[in-house]
Amino acid sequence: MLGFSESYAVVIRARRRRPHPRHWQALAKLVGVIATIKEVVGVVFANRERAQS
Repeated sequence: MLGFSESYAVVIRARRRRPHPRHWQALAKLVGVIATIKEVVGVVFANRERAQS
């Protein structure tokens, strides 16, 4: 469906990598999240800023 390998999916689930933003909307649909790309990007940048503080 998304086009990643099973091994890459395992790495994402283990939180060692973050999926590319082009996959976020499809991933959100898989888990039943309804959000715009703008909202998702805003959350990612907020989390990144917190992590750097």
